[in-house]
Amino acid sequence: ACGSAAFLRSCKSFAEADGREVELHGYEISNRAARVASLMSYLACSDELIIEQLDSLETKSSSLISGNSYTIEDSLKKHKLNGFDFIVTNPPFAGDVSAASYQADYETARNGSSRTEKDVLFIERCLSLLADGGRLAIVLPDNKVSSKKFHWLRKWLLERVRILAVVSLHGYTFKPHTSQKACVVFIIKTKSKSDQHISFYRSDKPGKTSNGDLVYANGVVDHDLDEIANALVKEWH
Repeated sequence: ACGSAAFLRSCKSFAEADGREVELHGYEISNRAARVASLMSYLACSDELIIEQLDSLETKSSSLISGNSYTIEDSLKKHKLNGFDFIVTNPPFAGDVSAASYQADYETARNGSSRTEKDVLFIERCLSLLADGGRLAIVLPDNKVSSKKFHWLRKWLLERVRILAVVSLHGYTFKPHTSQKACVVFIIKTKSKSDQHISFYRSDKPGKTSNGDLVYANGVVDHDLDEIANALVKEWH
């Protein structure tokens, strides 16, 4: 769900600053968004982003989800990859889908409900696409980490991966586009979960007003996300 590839462009900048060579792939179901992402790759990333239009939730055995038979697994084979080292994504929050259409391929669609939310499916999808030891940073609605309704999902996650950290974002973070309260969950795909220490952070300064206008201090946007990011980096190294 790479959209216009904003995350990928940022990843490229960070990788270059760190002296790393990376291969960056983006997948997007919307033809228009995929075309914008390809244009941004050309204009801002020396045409180095690999953008493909497909339904990221479709797997090889799927037959009910869409008519498109080309999957991310096919893309991995084409590029001779066994999985991704890092996945960063902000999947769509809005709307749920028929659980029956996904039950053959997704454990999270078999939770006893007739409907399932797309962001839940995206969590499982990302984990299946990570290489062993790979890391995931995923933006999710806050209810996935706080609501009693999704206690089963948190239990499901803790049984399969190591959760490194959860960052609770301010309600203004995505203004003016949405007022949805969100968080970022950082995960590592590992079988060793003996040290299941999870760090929790909360952003109190979004750098925006309730209308989504940017708030500046000393010429820069006045937010605390850099402070949280630096704390995370220090903790993980």
